[in-house]
Amino acid sequence: MKMWQCSVSGCGEQPRLFALVVSPDGNRSERAVCQNHIERIGLPYVQAKDSGPNLDRSSFDWRFCAVVWAPEPQEFTLVLRNTRDASTIVIPTGYVEATWIYNIVNKVPYEQPTTHEFIANTIRSLAGTPVEAVVEGYDGKAQSFQCYLAIQIASALIKVKCRISDAVAITLVTDTPIRIIMPDISQLPFRR
Repeated sequence: MKMWQCSVSGCGEQPRLFALVVSPDGNRSERAVCQNHIERIGLPYVQAKDSGPNLDRSSFDWRFCAVVWAPEPQEFTLVLRNTRDASTIVIPTGYVEATWIYNIVNKVPYEQPTTHEFIANTIRSLAGTPVEAVVEGYDGKAQSFQCYLAIQIASALIKVKCRISDAVAITLVTDTPIRIIMPDISQLPFRR
């Protein structure tokens, strides 16, 4: 991502946010915006004080929407979009995780399989099928999501705990959905 000025026509200011955004139809676009044009990044972040998305047990099929970099202060976030009502959830992540996901979405070629491709290939080699990633809670003290990857092997459904960034990466590699079953949206660390 090499954008050193705001991508809003005629602006030219230094960007405050950089984003790789994936539309619901799968089109990718890279955006860079200055402080004056942050709303033009095109991501309607859900805030905890808002009514927010319906996160009951039927809240199925969330998909990756964007990875966002804010250089100062250094903040990296993943954005998931609900395919039913287009609401979004912002998930803080690290630089390395954001970069891996950026590379997966852009299909950056590597000589050997990436870690997430290796995991998906291993699951398939063992006659398993990745079914979905499930986010079932948030630990405020540890500031981490409680998440697992659901894998079908024969008639058994196996739940493997994982970090949410790894779950998102694996769902991108395997084209599987993300399900969020958290009962209390106020547990989430939303930010603009």
